[in-house]
Amino acid sequence: MHFFRRLFGVLSFSLVIFANASLCSAYKFSYDWYQPKPMASTDEAIAAIKEMAGFVSLGGDVMTTSFKVDEDSLQITAAGQNQNKSSVVVFNQLLAVSQSVDLDKGFYGNVYFLSNNTSTSIMVDYPEHGRKIIDAVVTLALAHKINLVPYYDFTILTGSQGAIDNIIKKAKVPGGAVVHMGNPNTSLLTSNDVITQISYDGKVFPINNKEDWYAVCRDAVIGKPEETILTKVIRNGTVIEKEVKLINYGFNVTISDKQTTSYKTDQAGFGLMLQELSEEEAKTLGFEKAFRVVGVRQGSQAGILQIKPEDILTAINGVPITSAAQLQELSKAQIFSVNVLRAGVNTFLSIPLII
Repeated sequence: MHFFRRLFGVLSFSLVIFANASLCSAYKFSYDWYQPKPMASTDEAIAAIKEMAGFVSLGGDVMTTSFKVDEDSLQITAAGQNQNKSSVVVFNQLLAVSQSVDLDKGFYGNVYFLSNNTSTSIMVDYPEHGRKIIDAVVTLALAHKINLVPYYDFTILTGSQGAIDNIIKKAKVPGGAVVHMGNPNTSLLTSNDVITQISYDGKVFPINNKEDWYAVCRDAVIGKPEETILTKVIRNGTVIEKEVKLINYGFNVTISDKQTTSYKTDQAGFGLMLQELSEEEAKTLGFEKAFRVVGVRQGSQAGILQIKPEDILTAINGVPITSAAQLQELSKAQIFSVNVLRAGVNTFLSIPLII
């Protein structure tokens, strides 16, 4: 983790929200086009964020990172030999979230939070952990009845107003929202497109800046699971029209305060963080007891076995898991193999033989 933190300190991430173009080019970073999936309760969300504490950094020469999270905010404080850093995300001010990942390794990335036109970012060890943090933060924002910016498959450039103004000037329009990057697999919009107008339901809305874009997109999905809007775009001096699909990931989401049942193994030993499935969930999968992996500590036995977040752990050293107490005992021994349910497929993982 210390290597990871120092690595990110060297890279010196830009505060331009949703990644810096030169960084993406030099280090092959891109967006993790992930649609947030809200959790069932605020308790579950808070527990998930706490479980991710060991996988998060604020960069630089940081030796310790601490989390303080409740239903209102997430505060991250980092201390190092020569510097102290802090970052705060207030859930009732959240507008949008996103994540960047390393395309070569899929190993580390940033999670970005946009709140009232200001950005906050944290550095996360694995994309899976970043997604869990996103899901948890979105849950806590929705619990505050916040109308979040819906999901779409591109990002809007935010940061240096001078850079934004230069792109708009080249487009020869008085204003607009500038596209930073589009999903290469699905997006009809691409880098430096300037959105000047949105229309849907027979209504037309001029877009003079990024704030107009966010406001119209939020309003477009109120009370609906999704909405397709028609955007007027300036691309290389030409006016074109492109459809954009907005997805309201807060639609019909019910978030309760019910505490979920969680269980953690000894992180100093096996190195797994687990959540116990409900009896109904376990039986649906065909097991008496089952545990979902929510985190894997680097360098641990679990990491060597290549267990991944979202795996369902069902047996250790060939012994089926029948209780939390039994799992705790099994995880104290030397573990040579595990059985997991991965994406619906029973998978056997074992320590590689050294010949």
